Amino acid sequence: MSLSVTELLYGSFLDLQLLNPASLMLATATAVTSLIYFMCPRLLVQMYFRVAVMWSGMRLKRVIDNKGFTFFYGERGLPKPGQTSMLLLHGFSADHFMWASIVKYLPSEIHVIALDLPGHGFTSDPLEGDDIGFKGQLQRIKQFLDLVGIDKCHVTGVSMGGTLAGLFAASFQDRVSAVTMCCPSNSEGAVELRKERNNFYLQLLHKLLLEESRSALENQLDKIICPSQVVWGVEDEVVHVSGAEVLQKKLPNLHHADLIPCCGHAINMDQPRHFAKVVSQFWMELQNKQD
Repeated sequence: MSLSVTELLYGSFLDLQLLNPASLMLATATAVTSLIYFMCPRLLVQMYFRVAVMWSGMRLKRVIDNKGFTFFYGERGLPKPGQTSMLLLHGFSADHFMWASIVKYLPSEIHVIALDLPGHGFTSDPLEGDDIGFKGQLQRIKQFLDLVGIDKCHVTGVSMGGTLAGLFAASFQDRVSAVTMCCPSNSEGAVELRKERNNFYLQLLHKLLLEESRSALENQLDKIICPSQVVWGVEDEVVHVSGAEVLQKKLPNLHHADLIPCCGHAINMDQPRHFAKVVSQFWMELQNKQD
């Protein structure tokens, strides 16, 4: 004998009543998650990103300039007198979320800010006429630091963010106390979630692949006079680890060159704990000298 839809639903409701509260909550959460996944998978991914950022100890904040340009950033802790804040710069097409797996391993005394660069994450897209290349990005980073009231910081970047970190240290020497460059490069692959900004990413990618952009960091290495650190994954297949040797030879104030074993280009996924360890050791070493 076949059952009607009403009878099936009623039977399912009776089954749910037999579950204990914990099981009922789990069943409900599973059902809701499945529904979101099939109806709006992007929303589920964004929810995961937000939870991961919160677990890292960061809180999502924003600051707006007088023209309405909005910077979003993840922040953990607050600036402290006599202590250096750390600014984190992500790679091409990424955002502050990429730092969540690393920030949770950084010592709690380090004030951390993970910025969404222009056109990335929740930060505004570049305005019409804005330079979307390195020079324009550097000016926006400086503007952001002005808006949040940070005069000087330890800048740390990965991939494209590593290049920006080095260029920022070279261009604004009075704003950088130290710099950590991890496998600096000009570009890396985009992901499905960011399709809505594909046109911007294609323009940015084209700009970064121009001849002057490809050699931008190498041409400025001698101007990075602050204490510097180079970090690279030994198994990086995107930007070969031999690039570390180039930086070692040309940086005038290199303190550390850390090659991380069993690690590729996605250092935040491959070896987040190891990366956090070498970066925090460098930060603490300089902090102790300052004290």
